[in-house]
Amino acid sequence: MPFLAPFKARTVPMPVINRGVINVTDPATRERIDFLGVTEHDLGVVRHWQSVCMDACDDMVEAFYGKIMGQRDTRAIISEHTTVERQRPMITRYLKTMLNGTIDDEYLAYRRKVGQIHDRIDLDSNWFVAMYEVIREHMLRAVRTAARSTAEHEQFGEAFGRLLQLDIAVVITALTTSRQGRLNST
Repeated sequence: MPFLAPFKARTVPMPVINRGVINVTDPATRERIDFLGVTEHDLGVVRHWQSVCMDACDDMVEAFYGKIMGQRDTRAIISEHTTVERQRPMITRYLKTMLNGTIDDEYLAYRRKVGQIHDRIDLDSNWFVAMYEVIREHMLRAVRTAARSTAEHEQFGEAFGRLLQLDIAVVITALTTSRQGRLNST
């Protein structure tokens, strides 16, 4: 009987990932980014999957606003301040900036403005944070479908998860700072 070499599992090489950019002028903000563990490698991983994620954006936006309009409180806020049709391009733009591989002062200012707007319309932070789950689920599903390996999907999931945590932190901090400012001025 001929000798058979042991079966060797075929591995799919990970793609080369170009690093993203973190260019934040405020040292305290940079310290928070580092504390949350967001790296330029993470941003590069996320940017690597940008086109796949943007292809899933229309379905994500449908689910996003379906969830908002399916809940009485959030539906009332949308109805009072805007329309879903007006908001669709805004969430698409928001996602696109999240996927572009760069965190800079402009990126952070945009998220802070979102927090201030959510304070102005009196959106409870719980509603806002819950919507990140819709984004996460759709982006992970899109990458899982397109990835050549479980390792690629997991790498994206970890990097995107850290980026979502940063986004949540920046927006919620801006929302609470804005709310405290309003309360203190009354």
